[in-house]
Amino acid sequence: MTRLGRARARLADGEGARLLTWVWVLAWGEHAIGEGRDVVVQLTVAAAVLLVVAWEVTQDRWRSGGAWAGTLLVAGSVALGGGEHLRESSYLLGWGVAVLVLALPGRRAAASVTVGVLAAAAVWAGQDPAQLPALVLGAVAQLLVVCLLQQLVRTTRRLRRSQEELAQTEVDGERGRLAGELNTLIGRTLAQTAAQASRARTRVAADDPEVQGHLAEVESLVARGRDQLARLSFEPVVDDLATEVRSTQTLCTRLGVAVNLSVDDVDAAVQPAFALLLREAVTNMLKHAAPTRCTVVTRQQEGVALLSVTNDGVPAGPTPARDGSGSGQARWRSQLEPLGGTLEAGPLPGGRYRVLAQVPLPVPVPEDGRDTRLRRSAHA
Repeated sequence: MTRLGRARARLADGEGARLLTWVWVLAWGEHAIGEGRDVVVQLTVAAAVLLVVAWEVTQDRWRSGGAWAGTLLVAGSVALGGGEHLRESSYLLGWGVAVLVLALPGRRAAASVTVGVLAAAAVWAGQDPAQLPALVLGAVAQLLVVCLLQQLVRTTRRLRRSQEELAQTEVDGERGRLAGELNTLIGRTLAQTAAQASRARTRVAADDPEVQGHLAEVESLVARGRDQLARLSFEPVVDDLATEVRSTQTLCTRLGVAVNLSVDDVDAAVQPAFALLLREAVTNMLKHAAPTRCTVVTRQQEGVALLSVTNDGVPAGPTPARDGSGSGQARWRSQLEPLGGTLEAGPLPGGRYRVLAQVPLPVPVPEDGRDTRLRRSAHA
């Protein structure tokens, strides 16, 4: 891709709105610095501009930086105080509240607006009432423009991710269709081959043991192939636990769900089960809840391997995902039992939900030697 193509792609991915945010803050900062006759005020506004731009650049990598940046901006607004610095103070107040609203979730964002109102009351108390409408409008304008531009960035990115996911879904659907057709074609071919081999055995002289042996071997190979093909949909199709943890982190990040990982090494015998359980727990979370935060924990201590997946955003009311009566959870339990493990899945206070799997170590080996790992459902 050429440089021009990369530039267009970045602009299409929300970089244009980011650039407008910088231009807006820099332009008003330059205006405030140009009008200010006090060196301290000029330096304060310049520092505030750099702080807003630094937050905007690093907000994807340093989420907690927004709370610090917003607090410093509001504090700077209060420090400038009243008098002839009211206009510059209103700029800093609008930027600070905007950063707090964008950086803090839910009720904390509403609380940040309250803090901004109190800060404005402290700064503008006792000032000329005729100036207050212009100051309020200036602060609100700074707040709304920064918030709207940043929401445009996030909406554009979500739209681009949704387009990529839809494209991937179409690719996966086409792969599934081809896999189904291939399965049918191979199964039909094997069935015809088995029928022809059986018919050939009846027509070959019984006193030709070599030919009879070859045909019997062909029949055995075909029967084995058909059996493996029939069981293919029920074989484990799952990556290792580390890969599933990375996939969970990537998926949650793309969907705007804050993910907290506390992952320790666990015994290799339980990793396939934990990997599949993590995948399906995250799938159920996104299907039945509107999460904003997810916590994944794996531990191995005192002879027990543990996997815990907790999320918020669970709606009120009994659903299969909440009351533990879903067929998926019943299957998890039935598959954990051969490992000697247990599963606890249910709601927690505060609209949260937790899936907790515990497997004692060492994992028992069945006498028949069969595989005890979790299996993916054929309809998953």
